[in-house]
Amino acid sequence: LPKSKKRACTFNDDLQKEFKFLKRESLSEASKLRCDICGARFSIAHGGRADITQHMHTKKHMDAAKSKCATPSVSEFFVKQSCESDKVHASEGLFAYHSVIHGHSFRSADCTAKFIKKLYDPKFSSSRTKSETIKCNVLGPLSEEEVQHDLYKCSFVTLTVEASNHKDIKLFPVLVRYFKPLEGIKVKITELSSLPGETSDLQTAYISHVIEKHGLAQKIVALCVDNTNTNFGGVKRAGKGNIWRKLQIQLGRDILGIGCNFLSCIGDSIARQYICHRSGFAHLSFFIPSDIKTQLDTLVKAGDIKADDFYCAVRSFYSASVDYFDNWSCSLENTKELEWVLLRSFPEWRDIQSSLSNFYSKIPALTSVDKTMLFDEWACAKNIVTCHIIEWNKNKVAVSDRWRDVFSEMGSKSLNFGVLSLAVEFVLCLPGTSAPVERVFSLMNASWTDEKSRQSVTTMKAMLFVRINFGLDCSAFYDKLLKDKRTLAKIGSSEKYKTATVNDAVAPSCSH
Repeated sequence: LPKSKKRACTFNDDLQKEFKFLKRESLSEASKLRCDICGARFSIAHGGRADITQHMHTKKHMDAAKSKCATPSVSEFFVKQSCESDKVHASEGLFAYHSVIHGHSFRSADCTAKFIKKLYDPKFSSSRTKSETIKCNVLGPLSEEEVQHDLYKCSFVTLTVEASNHKDIKLFPVLVRYFKPLEGIKVKITELSSLPGETSDLQTAYISHVIEKHGLAQKIVALCVDNTNTNFGGVKRAGKGNIWRKLQIQLGRDILGIGCNFLSCIGDSIARQYICHRSGFAHLSFFIPSDIKTQLDTLVKAGDIKADDFYCAVRSFYSASVDYFDNWSCSLENTKELEWVLLRSFPEWRDIQSSLSNFYSKIPALTSVDKTMLFDEWACAKNIVTCHIIEWNKNKVAVSDRWRDVFSEMGSKSLNFGVLSLAVEFVLCLPGTSAPVERVFSLMNASWTDEKSRQSVTTMKAMLFVRINFGLDCSAFYDKLLKDKRTLAKIGSSEKYKTATVNDAVAPSCSH
């Protein structure tokens, strides 16, 4: 071979480890190199390492090196389809969720996203527009899907409807309450729309549309609304122009009407224990606090008031209050027989049998209950109740948690509880308070302030769906997202900007 070939230097493995920015131009030419920093091509055949050092001191290479140090690589901002991309998309979803849960404005997302990108992850991108889009077009519909899945599986639901104004917009949220044997009572929001008025026709069409949309015609057992003439037609509930009557006509069957301002159903039966003792309450010391008595004595001594007149007014007020409560709760007479569900004591079979028989005509699903199977399942459940009831009462465990414990233990022992859970599901879907729907307005008012006045009803609807329906803290929600590949793909896709937001359910006659 010629001597030049013998003396030619090559780019060996040691040089490759030291100068990682240099690459061979071809496998057959071991001494011809290409520089990834400046793009220059040169040979090290004569000088070897010296040729590399000489190249690194050229003006072209040094300028390119300075530029590379000052400008981050574009590839850092591209997310690879891997576990790393899932974490980035989950972080962006969590950021949107976190801002809803803690009431942050959309504008604040611009600032927060920038310092997250700077301090933690250069791939993170969730400024105002993206964050709002994730809330409205990804997380909102996801919460609606999960509620719809629950409603498909449950047997009984109660609808709670209320109206409130936000400036000139009249808003109507619709909440559903249902019971899941292994999880407990659930209260979710299924709709929020604005209507041009509060007439019974408008509201009936709106509620009917929600019932049809979610397939609840055979599952709704009660309507929970305020005690107004529009809703119930007065104390006697004799009219046919109110919402409750119109819904029953459309459904072709009876449903319970719960005028639920503060107490009803199970709460009503508890309250009646006190009303039964109203003769004892008539004694003034039971309902006139000591500080009021002190003030009364002062006023009597000063001659500003007569004690007898005050006591007479108090008795009159108390009597009127009890009469009012009795009049408005007369429609719930049958519910007092459902106290066995409270599990405060050991229910007897006759209590279960008689209580359900009163609702057979109103609740079609109850007519299919196999009483033999119900008795067998209750016999098994009673043994579990016997073991836990003292501890439950001592710790004041909630009713839904008691039944959840019962069904969980029956399931772990491979015992059937489908028929018994159906009976319990019916009772526990009946609400004892209208607090959940009032909380919707509180959350809405806290988020829809004068400083955040540009939000639309659609955006507010998505935010309420996310905040109320998921019910998870931020850490748990992040774990949930990491397991949901479909949602992560939506967060990372550009399709979310084209997708319609949470479905509106406004009846044609109620459109705004």
